[in-house]
Amino acid sequence: MHNPNCDGEHCLSEVGKVKVVPIGANPDSGNLLLCRGCFFHEMQWRHQRNRELEPSAQFPVLLWEELSVYDPE
Repeated sequence: MHNPNCDGEHCLSEVGKVKVVPIGANPDSGNLLLCRGCFFHEMQWRHQRNRELEPSAQFPVLLWEELSVYDPE
C-alpha cells in the first residue's frame, strides 16, 4: 500500500494527509513529503540516529502537528 504523494515506504493508507518534513535544520537541505505512518517511522529513525551523531550533525525531531500540509496543486 502506498500513498502516491508520499516519499516514504511505510504508508498505512493509499490516501490521506501528506506533510512537508525538512530533512535538516538548514532550509536549503530539502524536504520529504510524508504521510502520517511514514512520518512516525522517520522520526523514530532520527531519534535513534541522533544518539550516534555529534550535536551539530543531528537531525531535527519534529511534531506532526507543527508541519504544513503538502498541497500538490
